[in-house]
Amino acid sequence: MDLSKCCHSNKDTKNLNYHHSQQNASMLIPLKYLVFVLGLLVSTVQAGVQVVDDNGQSIRLPHTAQRIVSLAPHITELLYEIGAGESIVGTVEYSDFPQAAKAIRRIGRHNALDLETIMVLKPDIVIAWQSGNPVHHVEKIVAMGIPVYFSEPLKLMDVASTLLRFGQLTGQVSNAQQAQRQFVQRYERLRQRYQQKAKVRVFYEIWNQPMMSVNGIHIINEVIELCGGENVFASLAPLTPTVDIESVLSQSTAT
Repeated sequence: MDLSKCCHSNKDTKNLNYHHSQQNASMLIPLKYLVFVLGLLVSTVQAGVQVVDDNGQSIRLPHTAQRIVSLAPHITELLYEIGAGESIVGTVEYSDFPQAAKAIRRIGRHNALDLETIMVLKPDIVIAWQSGNPVHHVEKIVAMGIPVYFSEPLKLMDVASTLLRFGQLTGQVSNAQQAQRQFVQRYERLRQRYQQKAKVRVFYEIWNQPMMSVNGIHIINEVIELCGGENVFASLAPLTPTVDIESVLSQSTAT
């Protein structure tokens, strides 16, 4: 037996094994990196966005909302307040504050929605006004497979929480927190300013034909009381009662 050949063969084998181990090691780094990146992607998708709306339903999105349809002026205004106005691709008539909101594409009125245009706009989410939008229209939007968030702030502090939830939906959490703090501060300043002053009787008209006002449950009534007013129709049962000029005059002169 030629030992030199055996030794040479063993040496070659070692070299070959070393070459393969080095090659495998060089492949190991990008493989680890790939697993790491995939892990990040999976965790991001799994995390997504989850917010509970004013109807108590949990809204889940795979990512923050970049395309929003707003179905009420108050929704549009609050989205602008947190810096998410540019994400609104469609809204209703009377969404005119701030000034930039006037340039947003209209999708009808709050009680007469253009469903075809909403579908064409391909929103990530539609934010609906629970008591103001037609139920059958909202149901059709849901049937299209578009997520719907119901907004119905009944108290002023509900506005503060709405700002925070809109911030989560749109990825504007920091802006929303700042807007919420400023809102609470303004509320406290008004409360302290007017809480000791004599009440002023107030008639608040929300529509003229037929003439309509608000009762004591409506959020507008809370604003009136916060600013030192007394709503003359607070005791009426409907949230937005229909009234006439005679009742307005009689209530305004009552003591």
